Amino acid sequence: MVFGIVAIATFMETTFDMYLDDVFFPYCVTYLTCVDVLMSFAACSLIGLGALYAWMWHRTSQFLQRFEGDAHSDTVIPKMGNWTPMIVNQQSVLWERHELVFV
Repeated sequence: MVFGIVAIATFMETTFDMYLDDVFFPYCVTYLTCVDVLMSFAACSLIGLGALYAWMWHRTSQFLQRFEGDAHSDTVIPKMGNWTPMIVNQQSVLWERHELVFV
């Protein structure tokens, strides 16, 4: 959101104020246009990363949903891509070592 606001404000400033180069320094509008393009790219990149993370979370959630319950506690869980989820025994050791509390 902040990236978008800065990009729009920069674009409006360079569009409506024709005398920025005369008031501040030469090529001020060129620099601000470059900043506008970079801020717009950053905003689009963050939107894309958010969509990617949401898709990955949804896919992982669907995959792990098959293994809920006590029936699969000691079975080996197959790989999902290059990632293999921990079995229940591994999870309990991890929680104990890091003194984590499951609520």
